[in-house]
Amino acid sequence: SRETEPIEVQLGSQFDDSAATYEGYVVANGRLRPLPVGSTLDRRTGTFKWQPGPGFLGTYQLVFLRSSEAGLKTRIPVDLTIGPKHGGDDNRLFDIGARARRNKER
Repeated sequence: SRETEPIEVQLGSQFDDSAATYEGYVVANGRLRPLPVGSTLDRRTGTFKWQPGPGFLGTYQLVFLRSSEAGLKTRIPVDLTIGPKHGGDDNRLFDIGARARRNKER
């Protein structure tokens, strides 16, 4: 994605149980920190939205936790790369680890 462009990531699906909840963090120096300034996470639907401001360049390692009604926690890693507003060919870079790297935790 590019700085100042909106980002939306849908973590849930139409097949999720309706009682599932989500929480999210930035991984910085091996520690979990709050999500980026200006971002939102709908804890019920799993929709993450962020419009990075000028200067928010680089790769952001995010991790989301989905808690099912039965108490099962699923870790969903998401890497976002924010490039400069002008330049380069990449207009929307993010890797949702939901498919390839889901790790179920108890």
